[in-house]
Amino acid sequence: MNYITESYETQKETGVHLTVCQSGWQKCSGKHSFGPAVRDHYVIHYIIEGKGTYYVNGKEYPLQKGDGFLITPGQSTTYAADESDPWEYYWVGFRGVDVVRLLHLCGMDEEHPIFTYRKDDRVRRHLSDLYFASKQYESREYAMVGYLYLFFSCLIPLQNAKNKPKEVYLNRSIRYIQENTAYPITVEDIANQVGVERSYLYRIFMEELHCSVHDYVMHCKVEKAKELMGQNQFTLAEIACSLGFSDSSHFSKTFKKIVGESPSRYRSHNM
Repeated sequence: MNYITESYETQKETGVHLTVCQSGWQKCSGKHSFGPAVRDHYVIHYIIEGKGTYYVNGKEYPLQKGDGFLITPGQSTTYAADESDPWEYYWVGFRGVDVVRLLHLCGMDEEHPIFTYRKDDRVRRHLSDLYFASKQYESREYAMVGYLYLFFSCLIPLQNAKNKPKEVYLNRSIRYIQENTAYPITVEDIANQVGVERSYLYRIFMEELHCSVHDYVMHCKVEKAKELMGQNQFTLAEIACSLGFSDSSHFSKTFKKIVGESPSRYRSHNM
């Protein structure tokens, strides 16, 4: 038996460069399959539980939770749930002049129909939100398009990480850190800003700068603190707050660890 909620279909144009044609959710039985069939628009399925196989262009792709597959217009495709661990997935069908560009940014096309996203639950949430937005009645087409763009926004950084040299991410990170020394930025903030995973960013910093991302952030803050101390009109408490430290004690400990002496002693010796 196949358990399926209502799906949504429309031909209504939104006036933007992307239109959602259909969306849905399905929890399959162990013998459920669909196809061979041909679509006149693009469709993406994203697996949230279980396993299955996608058949296209004479190839078969065993897939599991966190994987997804693309159906392009005019392709004959078949997909089948695993018999012992059948899959559950969301799907969304779409068309529009922006589609080819978005898929290219995500590294997907007719010859590369598979993607994987397991770093967090954002893809699942965006497709779930898109599906439930289909049950609204006012302006739902625009809400669904918004969630579809959010879905693509999760996949584009993964492709960028494959294609761009690490020097690009290092330089972007350094610039972002230096421009934001006034804020309590985290490694996660920096990774999200430049579009790479936290672990990959850590490896880049260790290989190129021989320090962790966190240590580099603290060094930048300390250098900025030295600059502010030179102006002499700011108290150490003001400097600590201006550099995003939680309190003066945290600032003093960090400063002493990097410089070798406390901020007050450094100021008296150098100013």
